[in-house]
Amino acid sequence: MHKLITDKRSNEMEPATKPSHLDEELPKPTANGQKPTTDNQIIITNNQMFRHSLLLIYRNFKRFKTTFFINLTGLSTGLACTLLIYLWVNDELKVDKFHEKDSQLYRVMEHRLTDGGIRTALSAPGLLGESMAAEFPEVEYAINSSSMDDYTLTVHEKNMMATGRFAGNDFFRMFSYDLVYGDTRQVLLDKNSIVISDDLASKLFGTVESAVGKSVALDHDELFHVTGIFKKVPASSSEQFDFVGSFEKYKESIRHEICEERRPQRP
Repeated sequence: MHKLITDKRSNEMEPATKPSHLDEELPKPTANGQKPTTDNQIIITNNQMFRHSLLLIYRNFKRFKTTFFINLTGLSTGLACTLLIYLWVNDELKVDKFHEKDSQLYRVMEHRLTDGGIRTALSAPGLLGESMAAEFPEVEYAINSSSMDDYTLTVHEKNMMATGRFAGNDFFRMFSYDLVYGDTRQVLLDKNSIVISDDLASKLFGTVESAVGKSVALDHDELFHVTGIFKKVPASSSEQFDFVGSFEKYKESIRHEICEERRPQRP
């Protein structure tokens, strides 16, 4: 049977020992018993890790120079391609978005049956636009428009090549091409009217203000009167042109060409 021997001196209170140097440096525990972490300790740790990472990069560069340059070239090429793709996609998404009625604009095309199958043409019958505007209440505006082509514009003895088209009266009411001079409802009412860009007006007449009301010869033949001036078509537009003429004049010229072709030639 073992006896439990106790020392009387064990019951006496020993004097508190002096805290060591390590105990003084340790931060006091918080109320929840967790050991706090100071901001200085985090900054030092991060700096040490950053220096360590730089040191590893330098050592790898010294040991594997060829591999390092291959990886660097691949990474740079990938980033450059990603940036170029982003810029291209961003530019494509902005095309024709400057039109206020962009979500309401539609282009009518025609399916044509050919020997090789069905072909979709960008053109449509000439009277379709007028018929749609008259018969469909949902259609607010409908215009006919010619394809763009290059023409020679002449003012006195000055000749200049310009890209133009012919469109219906409501062209500038449908599309948001800003008019500097002229009324969107009237600039194309007359069949001999023409609306030119401010850039073209400066080249032909010297100033934009002096161009309104002046006459311009088209392909050294017909005279047109400048009834309006619009700001240069923005680069984000899918169609770039310098002037717009009345579609009524275009129809008249087409009819004239058809009559000339059908006229019997004299022997």
